[in-house]
Amino acid sequence: MQARWVVRSRAAMLASFMLLGLVAAPAFAQQTGQVTGLVTAASTGEPIVGAQIVVQGTGIGTLTNVRGQYLLLSVPTGSQTIEVTRLGYATASQVVTVTAGQAATANFELNTEAISLDAVVVTGTAGNARRRELGNTVATITADELSTEPITKPSDVLQGRAAGLVIRETSGQVGGGSQILLRGVNTLATGSSMRPLIYVDGVRLETGLHQDSDEASARATMFDDIDPASIERIEIVKGAAATTLYGTEAAAGVIQIFTKNGGGGSPTWTFSTDQGFSQVGHVGPSEDPTGLYVNDCTSQPGCPSSGTWLRKGYQQDYTLTVRGGNTVPWYASASWGAKQGNIAPQAEDNLNFRVNFTFEPLKNVSVRSSNMYTKRDITWIPSGDNAEGFMLNVMRGQHDYSPGHDDSAILKMDLHQLIDHFLTAANITWTPTANVMQRLNLGMDYSQSDYTEERPWGYYSTPGGDREVDQALHRNLTVDYAGSWNAALPVPNMASTLSWGAQYYDEFTWGLNGYGEQFAGPGDKLITSGTLTDVWGEDWLRIASGGFFVQEQLGWRDRLFVTFGARWDGFSTFGRDFGLAMYPKVSAAYTISDHSFWPSWWESMKLRAAVGESGRAPAPFAAERTWASTSGDTQQPAVILSELGNPKVGPERTRELEYGFEGSMLDGRFSYDFTYFQQTTRDALLRLDRPTSIGTEQAILSNLGRVENKGYELSANATVVRFENLSWDIGGTYSQAHNKIVSLGPVTDERLKDRPVDAMFGDIVQNPNEMGVVPEFAEEYLGPAIPTVNWGLHTDVTLFRRLTFSGLGEFQGGHMHEASIARQNVRRQEWAPCQYVFDALQSGNVSNISAKERGRCDYNRASYGEWTTKGDFFRLRSLALSYRVPDRFLPANFTGATVRFQARNILTITDFPGVDPEVVDGGAGNSYGSYEYYNIPTPAVFMMSLTFNF
Repeated sequence: MQARWVVRSRAAMLASFMLLGLVAAPAFAQQTGQVTGLVTAASTGEPIVGAQIVVQGTGIGTLTNVRGQYLLLSVPTGSQTIEVTRLGYATASQVVTVTAGQAATANFELNTEAISLDAVVVTGTAGNARRRELGNTVATITADELSTEPITKPSDVLQGRAAGLVIRETSGQVGGGSQILLRGVNTLATGSSMRPLIYVDGVRLETGLHQDSDEASARATMFDDIDPASIERIEIVKGAAATTLYGTEAAAGVIQIFTKNGGGGSPTWTFSTDQGFSQVGHVGPSEDPTGLYVNDCTSQPGCPSSGTWLRKGYQQDYTLTVRGGNTVPWYASASWGAKQGNIAPQAEDNLNFRVNFTFEPLKNVSVRSSNMYTKRDITWIPSGDNAEGFMLNVMRGQHDYSPGHDDSAILKMDLHQLIDHFLTAANITWTPTANVMQRLNLGMDYSQSDYTEERPWGYYSTPGGDREVDQALHRNLTVDYAGSWNAALPVPNMASTLSWGAQYYDEFTWGLNGYGEQFAGPGDKLITSGTLTDVWGEDWLRIASGGFFVQEQLGWRDRLFVTFGARWDGFSTFGRDFGLAMYPKVSAAYTISDHSFWPSWWESMKLRAAVGESGRAPAPFAAERTWASTSGDTQQPAVILSELGNPKVGPERTRELEYGFEGSMLDGRFSYDFTYFQQTTRDALLRLDRPTSIGTEQAILSNLGRVENKGYELSANATVVRFENLSWDIGGTYSQAHNKIVSLGPVTDERLKDRPVDAMFGDIVQNPNEMGVVPEFAEEYLGPAIPTVNWGLHTDVTLFRRLTFSGLGEFQGGHMHEASIARQNVRRQEWAPCQYVFDALQSGNVSNISAKERGRCDYNRASYGEWTTKGDFFRLRSLALSYRVPDRFLPANFTGATVRFQARNILTITDFPGVDPEVVDGGAGNSYGSYEYYNIPTPAVFMMSLTFNF
C-alpha cells in the first residue's frame, strides 16, 4: 500500500512538473520581443546595406539587408538601447520599449561621417582596433562611397580617393592593368618590390602581373580580377610605421580588401546592369586633322570603310546578388561583362562568381568562408614597341613598316589570353573568454594564364606562320594566426592589450614557353604543327616565408594609447648566413578632445605618431650559387656558373617616422586628416660587380644602398549644406612624396647622387636662343619619372533625397614624361607642330629657326631629352547622375530601383605635347619608366546603369 502510494505520488509530481512546464514555457517565451526597422542615408534616403544593429549590453545583433531593413529576435522586454554603426556614417542609437511577444520599431537616418575615431579597422592582430588607438593613419574606402561611381575595373575604385595613393593608367586597351604606388618610391628595386601587398579577406593576393604580352604592350593585373561589385570596403595601410606586423615585403604598403557579408533574414536580391561605350577622342596634336592617321585614315591603304581605325567600344555588364540568413548569414553574386576595345578586334569578356557565408559550429567559434572565381578572356591587338606594332605603323603614315603601307595586315596577328583565378579564404575566430580572442586565416590564391600569339599562315612578315604559347601558374598559400588578450591593470584607468601571432606564406610559380613556325598550310594550329619547334623556357619557382610578432598596447582612460612591438621574419631568399630579420615599432595616439577644456563644437581631435620598420626580400637565388646547362662547341652538354650568390644577402629595411592629427568638428560636418612621413631605406639591394679573376663576370646582389623618401598627406571632407531636400558634400586629398638616393655604397655614379631613384636624364640643347645654328647638346638631369604631387577633389549634391550628382577629378604632377611618339615621328617628318621646321630645313633657309627648335624638330638631330617635358595633368575621372525611383512606380515585389548616367575620363587638361600624359610604354610592368611609345590613349567611357532590389 505504501509502495503504491509512493509510485502514485511520484507520478503526480511528474505530471505536475509537466503541466507547470506547459504553462511556464509560453510565459517564458513571452518575456522577449522583437525590434525591427529601416536604416537609410539622411541625405539621399537610400537604404544602407550591411549596417550593424546591436542591442547594447547583450550579444544580440544583425545586419541590414539590401532594403536597409533589419529584424532583431529574442530581445529582452523593457527599455533597450538599439545602436547602429556603419563605416562612413555617424553612429546612432535609439531607446525603445520592448513588449513581450510584440515587435518594436526603430528607424534610423544616418549622416555621413568621413572620420570616426570609434570606427574599427584591421591592423594585422587578432582583434580589430578603433581609429583612436592607432598611431598611424589608415585610409578607408567603402562601398557606399562608390555606389554612384562609374567603375570599369577594381583599380578605378582607388583613383583619387586616398591621399598618398597614386594609380596610373597604363594602356587604353581594355583588360590592361594599372600601376599602384603608395607614398612614392623608397627602394632601388623594381617590379613587384614597388607594389603594395594586397590581401582579400585575410588571404594574400598575388601582386604581380599575368603573363607578359610584349606585342600588346599591355598587361593584365591580378588585382583587376576582383569583381568591384563584391567589395564591401578597402583599407589602405601606408608606410613602414603602419606595416611592421606584415613584415618583409610590406615596405611599399598594404591594401586590404573586404568583401560583402550576408545577413538580414530572408533572401533579398539585387540585379544591376551597365550599358555604354568607350570612345577615344582626337589622337595627338590638335594641328594634325587626321589624328596621326588614327582618327582619319582615308589617305592610307587598308583604311576601314568607316574612314577611321577607331570605333565606339560597346560595354555591358550584368550582376545578380542575393544575401540573407540570420544564424548563417550568406552572400552570393554572379556577374558577366563584355567590353570592346576602341580598335577591332580588341575586347575582353569576364565572368565572376562569389559565395561568402558565416556560421558558428561551436560556442564562441565563428567561421567565415569567402570564395571567388574569375574568368577573363582578352583579345589584344599588337601595339608594342616593334616593327609589327599596329599603332606605331599607323601613326607613322607612309614611313611605316607595313607591306604596301597597308596597316590592316598587322591586325591578322592573333593575340589571345585566357585567365582563370580562384581565391578561397577561411577566417576562424575563437573567443574562449570575453578578454581573449584568437584568429586563424587560411586560404589559397590560385591563378592560371594561357597566352597565345599566332601569325597565321600567309602572314606578311612570316609567310609560313608561327605560334607562341606562354603558360603561367601562380599558387599562394596563406596561414595566418593571431591572438590577443585584453586586461585591466592594477594601475587606475589603465588597460592592456597583448597581441601575438605567426604567419606562413608559400608562393609557387610555374611557366612554360613554346614556339613553332613554318606551317604547312592555313587552319587552326598547334605548336607541334610547325616544321620548326622549340621550347624557349620553363620556369619553376617556390618561395617560402614566415614570421612571428609580439605587440603590447597600453591604454589610459581610453584616451592615450601607446603601442610597441616587433616582428621577426625568415625568408627562403635570405642568405644562409643572415638569419632572421627583426622589425620593431612604437606608436602613440592621444585623443586630446576628450578633455573637458576642449570646445564642444570640435567633436574629436587625435594626435598621433609612429615609428616602425618593414622590409623587402632579395630576389630569388640571389643568395645561392646556381648553375645553368649549356652546350660546348661540339654540341656536348656542359654546365656554367649562372649566379655566384651572396650568403650574407638580406632584406632591405625601411624605417619610417610618421606623425599627424585627425578628427572632426561642427557636428561631423567637417573632418580632416594630416600626416607627415619620413622614410629611410638602408641596406638597399644593388648588383655589385665582381673581379673576373674569381671565374665569372656575374654581379652579386648585395645590401649596399640608402634611399630617403619624405612627404605629407592631407585629406578633408565637408558637408556644405545639410537640409531635408538638399545636401552638398565636398572632399579632397593632397599629397607630396620626394625621394633621393643617399648612397650606393662602393658603386660610384655622380649622376645619381642626391637624385631620385626614378631620375630621368636626357640631351638638352645648350645654345637654345641662337638662331640659324646647329644645336649643341649635353646630358642633364630632367626630373623624376613618377608623380610627386597628387590631389583629388570629389563632390556629391543630392536634391529631394532622390537625385544625386557626383564628380571626381584628379591631378598628377611634379614628374617628367617622355613624348617618344613625337620624337620618333619628327625623325619621319610626321609631326604637324614641327612642319614649319621641316619646311625650313628642306628649303635650306633656317635663319629664323632657333637651336632649341631644331633640337626638337630637326629630323636629323631631335633628341629624346628635348621631348621629355612636364607630365602634369588633370583628369576628370568621373561624373554621375543618379535617380532613386519612387516606390509607387515600382512593379509588385520590387523594393527599390535606381537609374544612373555615368561618364569616366571625359576631360584631360595638360601641357604635355605628346598623345597621352598618363599611359606608359610596357603597361603595368613598367616600374620606373615614364614614356609613351605608340600606346592607345585612355578612352572616355559613358554608361547608363539600372539597379533593382526585390
